[in-house]
Amino acid sequence: MFPNTEFRGQHLVDSANARLDDDGYEQTDHGGRSIIPMTRAKLSRAAIFPLLCLAPLLGEAAGADLDLPTPPAHYASFDADLAGIRLLNTLLPEMDVESQRMVQQFLSPRPAGTMPALPRSDALTLLRSLNLEPFRSEVLELLIHHSSVLDVVPDGASDWIPVVHDSLLFFLDGLGEERLFERILNLTYMPAGTGRGDRLLKFTDRTASLQKIGQILARNPNLSPDLRLSLQTLENGIATSDADEITEFIKEDIGQEALDTFQVRFAEGILAEASVGAVMRATLVQTAEDGEEDIVFKVVKPYVLESLPRELEILDQLSLFFEENSGAYGLGDIPLSDTFRDVKTALSSEIRIVDEQRNLVLAETYYADDDTIRVPHLYSLSTPNVTAMEFVVGDKITDAHLGQPAARQKMAERLSDVLTIDVIFSPAEEAIFHGDPHAGNVFHVSEDASDPYQIALLDWGLYGSFPRAQREQLVQLVLGVHLGNTKRIENNVGALIEEWPPASAAEYDTIREIVGEVVRQKSTIFPTLQNLIVRLATAGFQTRFNIALFIKSQITIAGMLLELDPEFDQDDYMLDRATGLVWKEFPRHLLNVVWFPAWNSHNYRSMLSNEDIRDMWTRQVGRFFKRVGGGLARVVTAPF
Repeated sequence: MFPNTEFRGQHLVDSANARLDDDGYEQTDHGGRSIIPMTRAKLSRAAIFPLLCLAPLLGEAAGADLDLPTPPAHYASFDADLAGIRLLNTLLPEMDVESQRMVQQFLSPRPAGTMPALPRSDALTLLRSLNLEPFRSEVLELLIHHSSVLDVVPDGASDWIPVVHDSLLFFLDGLGEERLFERILNLTYMPAGTGRGDRLLKFTDRTASLQKIGQILARNPNLSPDLRLSLQTLENGIATSDADEITEFIKEDIGQEALDTFQVRFAEGILAEASVGAVMRATLVQTAEDGEEDIVFKVVKPYVLESLPRELEILDQLSLFFEENSGAYGLGDIPLSDTFRDVKTALSSEIRIVDEQRNLVLAETYYADDDTIRVPHLYSLSTPNVTAMEFVVGDKITDAHLGQPAARQKMAERLSDVLTIDVIFSPAEEAIFHGDPHAGNVFHVSEDASDPYQIALLDWGLYGSFPRAQREQLVQLVLGVHLGNTKRIENNVGALIEEWPPASAAEYDTIREIVGEVVRQKSTIFPTLQNLIVRLATAGFQTRFNIALFIKSQITIAGMLLELDPEFDQDDYMLDRATGLVWKEFPRHLLNVVWFPAWNSHNYRSMLSNEDIRDMWTRQVGRFFKRVGGGLARVVTAPF
């Protein structure tokens, strides 16, 4: 691939002023040839990126050498292939002969499906030996572009590319050099011709923060199908840990005496692995009568315990960065900093093992009388570092009843009932809900033939409680969005805000303005409420964590519902279920029509008063007559 001459002493060029001659060499304006005997088409990302991996990225301080925000012109003019050629021509003359030989091995032609001839250990040694700190930002830029990570921005959302781009630059710049070397080599040592989905996964490898964001995006219907499929492996299909290491960690933490007492036997291999935790299957014997029981041990992966604190620090720094620079990204009042805080909250909850165990017990008790829901039982063998719990036989909710549209439709209805309807309209004074309901945490239970739609709720690190008073106001907010009634929303927006009522008339005016703007956008119910929360937070109001978490979880659930049933309408189903409750309550509603002082009572399971029902009915009748009137108009005016 290189000319059969020594690297040393050959003429290197500034690729910005270079062109290709007929033989495929770069031709300079002063007649020299580059050492790169390849057309630019051939020396594309797949070939040149391995060489660029030889650039060490030294330094620990986030943002030390980056010029952020990135100028807008970058997105129109940056050419990753050309930038790689330029950097290559700059780097080679600084290397000794042995290093140049290793570079040649990197760039040796290789068939599709194969990896570089140079051993990975040699490449890592070379990375550690060179000092190319002046090129840090260039290499970070190339790393992002060659990973395909920017492809996660859906078509039609290009305004978000600068946010994603600069967030990743900032994040990568804050990682230690060894973690960056690992990421670069991961991409380098992928087989030639590897697709963008696999490159994206390698980019997120062993980085809990990026993997958590990937889990959030995995069911977004706006994402390209190939990227969605790849990101869905992050839900519980990661493979970065060693089974022997995890098993040894569990044994040491629990102790051999306890393991012997319960006759614990470990299965081979890791059962499942997500961004933070790994799960090992095992059996135990509690009593001779019960016999052997299937269980799982869940632990925080050792490398996550070591690496996650630094990632959380970077997320904090990113939050501050976007607070100071949000206006530069042209996204209006969207509080970008809150996004990184939310990711940090989700990750922090997953490493608080004792809290998750407590939540698991509370959830099991809460759902004890509900046969449609399974919460794994917590075993006494658990420790502050290891969770021992019941093994549930099942699969991801989105894989339930594949190839059976009617059954998948029923599965979608059950999912909406469990995670939305039964929470909002719970008869309990304080309802609870799962705070992180991605498909890796919500399983279809396949072992119960009596109920083919039973759902298991796993991983209770993020848990929310929902008092009836707040749920009553949420119902009014839902109804307000449905009816486009700004006054109803204004009267109940206090459910979203920690300090209520506002301290001044000016704050009231701000809230009214925000509500009006949000309603005018005419979106579906939960995205509208999510937008309302975002706008209130941007205006300086402190929003309630539990209700914000519930509404955000509904956005995630919406993606799973559409995967199960592409025709599923989350809004219509919720309103239909509320109407069904009203019909069951009809005698009491009728009594309160007669007894007029109770006309506005919300003391029902549906939490809808007679006035609410009248407003809903008026809206539905109005829509009906509008459709009928339109039909009559078409008949009358039709030509004969």
